[in-house]
Amino acid sequence: ADQELAQQNQEQAAEAEEQRRRQEEVDLLDAACLEECKKNKAKYNPVCDVPVPSGPIIIPCASAQVKMKKVEKSATSQEDLDSSDLPISKPRDKKDDAYKLIADEDLSWEDFLEATPRIVVSMRDNDWADDRIQMFVDFWTAIHRHPWRHASDRFSQQALRAYQAQQRRKWHLAAGTSHGWSLAKINQDVLQETRDVIIADAHQRELTALNEVNSTSLHSSCPNHH
Repeated sequence: ADQELAQQNQEQAAEAEEQRRRQEEVDLLDAACLEECKKNKAKYNPVCDVPVPSGPIIIPCASAQVKMKKVEKSATSQEDLDSSDLPISKPRDKKDDAYKLIADEDLSWEDFLEATPRIVVSMRDNDWADDRIQMFVDFWTAIHRHPWRHASDRFSQQALRAYQAQQRRKWHLAAGTSHGWSLAKINQDVLQETRDVIIADAHQRELTALNEVNSTSLHSSCPNHH
């Protein structure tokens, strides 16, 4: 009987030690997660249920400068995807250029549709919050399904790509501040303004090119005076 009691006590002690060890592992994991959340507030803060703003966006200068530097870096690695990574497209012609960063505005629709699912997968692999992942899924789905996606004029399609790029960058800059919002729904007014700017820029470039041609023609037609 004494031997059985001693064995039971030993088993209970071993079980208690195992429970203590497991609890210690849980506590360490919780502490690590808490520290990660503190260091990357912009990554873990809940998505604000606020539409894309139409007016000027005010963001603290220090925060904007630090995050803009991250936005501009070549984020081609999937090992440490953070909130500033841009879609990347693998060049189809140059096999020597392993991966090349292409600005959102310059992505073809084919590249865009290839890039966005890769980002969603990387977000999940890097423990992004579910509400943020879903927001981006809704955002890119709305871009893809927007009527302008199949518009006959190039300006409308170009405006959609520019809107996606500009608004996503602005969202990353504002994430973690009191000025955050959700990208899930497209702000049609902002999209229209984006298209207007693109058209105005295109017309200005055409006018500049025409003036240069006229100036060259004028100089070539003038007689030489000695």
